[in-house]
Amino acid sequence: MCIDSQHAAKAKECIVSIGELVLAGDGQSSAETDALILLERHSALFSPFLYVDYVQWQNILTTKWLRSSVEDHKVAIFALHSSHREIARQLLAREDLDESTSTGSTEAREARVTVLNYFMKYFKNVLMATGSKPYEIRVAIRGFGSMVEACSCLMSEEYMNELLLLVMQRTEFVYLVEEKSNELLEHLPDFVQALSDIMSHVRELTGVQIMALQNIIIGLVKDFHYLSSSYHELIVSSLMKTFDNLGKLGGGVLDSLLEKIVLRGIIWSCSHMPHKRS
Repeated sequence: MCIDSQHAAKAKECIVSIGELVLAGDGQSSAETDALILLERHSALFSPFLYVDYVQWQNILTTKWLRSSVEDHKVAIFALHSSHREIARQLLAREDLDESTSTGSTEAREARVTVLNYFMKYFKNVLMATGSKPYEIRVAIRGFGSMVEACSCLMSEEYMNELLLLVMQRTEFVYLVEEKSNELLEHLPDFVQALSDIMSHVRELTGVQIMALQNIIIGLVKDFHYLSSSYHELIVSSLMKTFDNLGKLGGGVLDSLLEKIVLRGIIWSCSHMPHKRS
């Protein structure tokens, strides 16, 4: 998103004020929460400044806010999603800029790799830690999904395969748990979408990996009715984006999945107890 110098100055002034407010507050004021909501909803305006001060904003959102009250950590989750998306956009935009200039491209690439590695390290630590909360895992997996295109540009193919394995293991864990809590189910749509995002940027996929994703998606379709209707739009949106990603893989992957969902759906509908008319 291009903005002129006057608007850029105002955006910088605004994000500085937001940062001062959320840092200085005690977490009890609605003004602080409103400031983060403003950051989340208009993150594209603040994109260059989120990138420059990425360490500060990541620390603010993951320490003070993500581990606070339920309502505050929900606000933090959305703010983190937005900031990770904008930082990913900056990584890609700066690559295009570097390719158009002949000077300093090596140093600029190394700087982008440093930024990317910072977030990849955080995401990996969350996924590998035994004490991570479900919402922290959700942030990490969605973060991987947001930055996967930058990863495919800046990291090796081996790194991408390791990333896919890690995210798939975590997603399968949620899918395979017999007694799923509502919190786990709430995060599953994001897991599925992020996993398909990563798959769409990996050069080769094994049959086992594709089958695992298919089973996870079928599980999501089967269990979504346990969640309140407020989550249904998120689930549908996640599934549509996932289907779009699978369509990019080719080889009949999407057609095979849809066929299995239809067949499973017939089986599920036949196994439901009939409702008695009153």
